[in-house]
Amino acid sequence: GGDEGWVHVDRLKIAAANKPWLQRAFDVIEMGATPDDDTDDSAALQTALDKVAAKGGGVVSFPRGRFLLTGGFALPQNVVLRGAGTELTHLVWADTETPPDAFFASSTGGVGIEDLSLYALNYRVGVRVKAPKDAARAKNVCIRRVRVRFTALSVKGLTLEAIRQRLEALRGAAVFEIFADNVQIIDCDLAWTKNIGFAAQGHDVVCRGNRAQADEGGWCPVGGGRRAIVEHNDFNGVTTGITRGAEVFFAHNRITHVYHGFREGFTTDGAFGGPGLLKDAKVTGREIRHAGASGRTEPPHIPAFVRVISGAGAGQWRRVERFERDRLIMDRPFDVPVDASSQFYAANAMTRHILFENDWSDTGIAAQFYGGALDCVMAGNRSARSGGFRAWGNETAWYVQMLGNHITEGYGTAGPEANAGTSALHVVGPYLTRNGIRFTGTTARGMVMRRNELHNNASILLRAAIHDVLIENNTIRHSAKGIIGDLWQRQSGVLLRNNTFEDVTTHYDPIEAGYL
Repeated sequence: GGDEGWVHVDRLKIAAANKPWLQRAFDVIEMGATPDDDTDDSAALQTALDKVAAKGGGVVSFPRGRFLLTGGFALPQNVVLRGAGTELTHLVWADTETPPDAFFASSTGGVGIEDLSLYALNYRVGVRVKAPKDAARAKNVCIRRVRVRFTALSVKGLTLEAIRQRLEALRGAAVFEIFADNVQIIDCDLAWTKNIGFAAQGHDVVCRGNRAQADEGGWCPVGGGRRAIVEHNDFNGVTTGITRGAEVFFAHNRITHVYHGFREGFTTDGAFGGPGLLKDAKVTGREIRHAGASGRTEPPHIPAFVRVISGAGAGQWRRVERFERDRLIMDRPFDVPVDASSQFYAANAMTRHILFENDWSDTGIAAQFYGGALDCVMAGNRSARSGGFRAWGNETAWYVQMLGNHITEGYGTAGPEANAGTSALHVVGPYLTRNGIRFTGTTARGMVMRRNELHNNASILLRAAIHDVLIENNTIRHSAKGIIGDLWQRQSGVLLRNNTFEDVTTHYDPIEAGYL
C-alpha cells in the first residue's frame, strides 16, 4: 500500500512471558482412588486438588480406568486435570435428579483439563470458569482432547413427565461455560442434550478442531471481547455465532442439520448494550454530549462503537473508549464534520468478523450478520438446503462484503426464521426504534456482493432501506427469480454490474429492479 500502509512505532514494550504451569504430579491412585470398581473416588480427587492448592499448582493425574464421582469440585489456580487419553480415562457421574451446579468450577482461571472423558446423564454445567462480580476477570483456560457425553434422556424408563422436567431444567445448561481471557478449547468431542455446548466469552479465544452435537438443539457462541479464532470445527444440530465482540476469524467449519429453534447456522447477536440513538447530540473533538443517559449494562471489556447514521458525516464510525452519565468519549474525532443534522447511534461493536470457507447444509439461514455488523466479510462459504447469506441492518449493518460464496441448493426445510425454506444472498435494512426515537432512514449501507454463485432456486434479495450497494459479477443459475428489490422501501445508490443469469425465469423482480 505504499507509505500509507505503514505506521511508525517510536517505542516497543516487550512483556515477560507467562509463567509456565508447574508440572509436579499428584496421582489420584496415590490419594486413594480405585479405578474400575463401584466405589466413589470423589474424596481422592478432592485430596489431590487440596494438595495442588497447597503447593501453588500442579497436575492431578488420572491413569487408565473409570473413576466414579459425585458432586462438584472447585478447581484451584494453576491446576491441570490430565488423563491417559480420552479412550483410556473416564470420569463418570451417576444419574441424579439433583446434579451439582457445575462438575468443575473455577473463579480465577489458571486451569486446564486434557486427555480424558467426562460422562454424565443429568447435568447442569460441565466446566464453568467465571469470576465473581466486581472481581478481576478470570484468565488462562485450556481444555484439550476432552470427550464429553452428557445425555440426560438416555435413561431407561423415564416417563414423559420426567423427560419434560429434565428438558426444562436444561434451559440454562452448558458443557463448557467459560467467561475468561486467553482460552483454548481444542480437539474436543462434545455430545450433549440441549442448550450450550461451549460458550467462550472474552479476549483471545481459540476454538479449533472440535466436534459438537446437540440432540435437542444447541448453541456454541464465542464473543464478549476481542480476538477470537473459531476454525476447523464440526457442528451437528448446533447454531454457532458471535455474541458481541470484535476481530473474529470463523473459518473452515462445518455446520449441518440444525432443526431446532430459529435454526440459524451462524448468527451474530448482542448488538445492543448502549444508549442506542442519541438525543440532541453535540460533538466536540472526541466527546459527544447528549440528552439522556449513556447508561450501559455491558462490562467495559466489551467493545462499543458510535456511528453517524444520517445527516452530515453519515457513514462514519468510531470506537467508544468510555461511557459517562450524559456523554461518551471516542477514540478519535470524526474526519468529516458533523452538525445538528447528524444522527448518532452508540451500541456494542460487532466488527471485523471474517467468515471464510465454511460449509453449511440443512440449516435455516446459513450465516447472517444479524445486528450491528461493521466492516465484516463473508468469503468462499458454501450453503446447501439452507437460507444462504444475509446482512441484516437490525441495529445497523455497514460495510459488509460477500465475496465468492456459493449457494449450491436453494430450497430447504422451512422453519420459523425469515424467508424459511428459501435461499438468497440477502441484504435487509429495517427500522430502528430505541429510547423513544424512531429512525426510519437507512440502516444497511456500504455493501459489496461480488463473484458469488447461486444455483438451483436461489436469488439475490434486497429488502427495506439500503444505500450504496454494489452487486457485480455474480452468477445465478436455474432459478425462478434472479434479483429481487423492494423499490418502494427507499433503496438508493444500488449498482448492478456484469451479473449473469442462466436458466432464470425472471431476471429482475419487479422489472424496475434492473434499473437500480
